[in-house]
Amino acid sequence: MKKVLSFTLSVFLLISAGAQTTDYITNKDFQAEKKKLNEGISVAKKTGLEAKKILVKQDQTIDSLSGVIRNYQDQLANSNDSVSSLNSKVNELQDKVSQKKTSLKTGLIVAFAFIVLLWIILLIWIFMI
Repeated sequence: MKKVLSFTLSVFLLISAGAQTTDYITNKDFQAEKKKLNEGISVAKKTGLEAKKILVKQDQTIDSLSGVIRNYQDQLANSNDSVSSLNSKVNELQDKVSQKKTSLKTGLIVAFAFIVLLWIILLIWIFMI
């Protein structure tokens, strides 16, 4: 029984396995395919190198623009400092002007009162004579 079973199994394997065929390409076709692949690789390399060059230029541009922005920020900070110092000076001057106005108004009132007082004294002196 074992012999019959092993014989049947070996026949089945021989029939089901079949002949394996391998298609080989010719050397000329292989070289043509190889050339196409190498051309594709070289085109991809050129594209990659061009992209790297563009990225380097963009990085340089970004770096230079960053430097320009830093310079402008420094100038803006200096301008803001100048403006704030000028604002404080203007505020001080406005305070001085308002103080001078107040003192001048007071001086005018005192001068007017003094003149009125002198007129009253003059009138009293004239009528007493």
